[in-house]
Amino acid sequence: MSQYPITLTGRLTRDPILTKTSTGAYKTKLRVASSRRIPERQADTGVTGSEGQNTQSPQWRDVDHLYIDVEMWNQFAINVRKSLAKGMPLVIVGSLVTEQWRDDHGTDHFRTFIKAQYVGLDLNRHVIGTKRLAPQYNQENIAVPELGDNAIEPDVDHSLPQQQASQGDTAADTVADRYLAERAAAARGGEEDTFDTEMEEEAAEADSATVNA
Repeated sequence: MSQYPITLTGRLTRDPILTKTSTGAYKTKLRVASSRRIPERQADTGVTGSEGQNTQSPQWRDVDHLYIDVEMWNQFAINVRKSLAKGMPLVIVGSLVTEQWRDDHGTDHFRTFIKAQYVGLDLNRHVIGTKRLAPQYNQENIAVPELGDNAIEPDVDHSLPQQQASQGDTAADTVADRYLAERAAAARGGEEDTFDTEMEEEAAEADSATVNA
């Protein structure tokens, strides 16, 4: 079944979180709030225009609230982490993904998030500058994430010995990040078929049920 991209507008509820996996890949997680704005029904204030219409400015309220995680990987992840901050209005294009995993007690968990393809800033109230990054490649001609000028440290670094998960990442994130990063590396090297689909699903990243984002 085809998976069509969706477009979401909303605001960042917190600063982006950049994670470095045990394999050296980078992942950024966003938490986005979105809603639909509708006009309130106005009471008759007695202020009317020449055509008998109420001339008072309309009042608006937000309905259909949505809070959802958005994720991206590697250079995309680094660029987003360096560019965005809490409260910024975003336009996001990506695919809705539902992942499933089973904890140590045998309980199944589900999580739905957006796997982003594009992230942009809503320029209605912002002005930005841009800088084009030249891609960097290793000896195998595989693109290597570049931290660029004013390099930032990952918020969570699973590549360090004894590094504990934090800021919303869980033990499930650590395991899943490793599998997802290995799968991405294999896909670049033409070995994607060697990975078991069921293993990927079981190890897919998801927020712990005990953490309420």
